[in-house]
Amino acid sequence: VVREVFCALTHYGSARLGRYELQLFAELCGFVEQGAASWDRSFEALASAYGWKAAEGLTLTDFEQLVGDKGGSFYCPSQGLHALLAGLGHLERELAQSNARAEEGFVDGGGQDFGIAGHAFRFSSPRLAFGRSLSRAEVVREVFCILTENCCRQLGREQLWLFAELCGFAQDHAIWGSLFNDLASKYDWDPKVGVSLGDFEELVNNRASDFFLPDAALQVLLNSLCQLEDGALSST
Repeated sequence: VVREVFCALTHYGSARLGRYELQLFAELCGFVEQGAASWDRSFEALASAYGWKAAEGLTLTDFEQLVGDKGGSFYCPSQGLHALLAGLGHLERELAQSNARAEEGFVDGGGQDFGIAGHAFRFSSPRLAFGRSLSRAEVVREVFCILTENCCRQLGREQLWLFAELCGFAQDHAIWGSLFNDLASKYDWDPKVGVSLGDFEELVNNRASDFFLPDAALQVLLNSLCQLEDGALSST
């Protein structure tokens, strides 16, 4: 999984990870940017601490050391890496759609661009900028609010599908439709009405569920959704 994340960040085209590509990974891990100079200082400090040459970037081995350091700020458990990788996949598709719209003559409505590997990044995740860690209950609520777009009361089939994909579900729409109906029956939802916040909390907090994530992995998933939300805003 670490190798796949590295390849996705480098766009499968480079043997080294640059400072701006690592910045995207940092944001998905919860780094709240305080300006370009702040990240530059952080990157230089990381290079010094781990023995990289900042001007050359990180090799795969360097990246493996970084994300495997349980005492470091960028340690990410396996499930968190899976969620992060899924988030990168969605960002890649958002970027492709944005580029397609640009080629068709649509003009961006304002704001910074986002992207991967050589493109500008948009870092604006206000939910993470409060200077404190969110509790699990708060993270679950934030995930629900982003998925439902402005905290609507119910989560629909398609919205929960995005969450499922970020949790590692990789089947097609027809299989997801069948699974959603099975989940509705198991958890006593009305599939035509959707999933309430209470229903969603029950699903993601059930340790026997395929949708359960440890706290750290759930935070990574929230960060991925914030990036997707920002990307959608920047391309409208």
